[in-house]
Amino acid sequence: MVLARMNGSHHILVNPNNLKTISVPIHGGQEIRTGTARNILKAAHISEGEK
Repeated sequence: MVLARMNGSHHILVNPNNLKTISVPIHGGQEIRTGTARNILKAAHISEGEK
């Protein structure tokens, strides 16, 4: 995944192999919630062990 752009408080990542995009919320110093992180990993086809 490569950072394609930033839109407000979200980073938009793109996979250069298949051009699928993923939006990752970045809100200051706050951590990403567990469920949100799992959904991002699932959308990126990354297992929790690979993070």
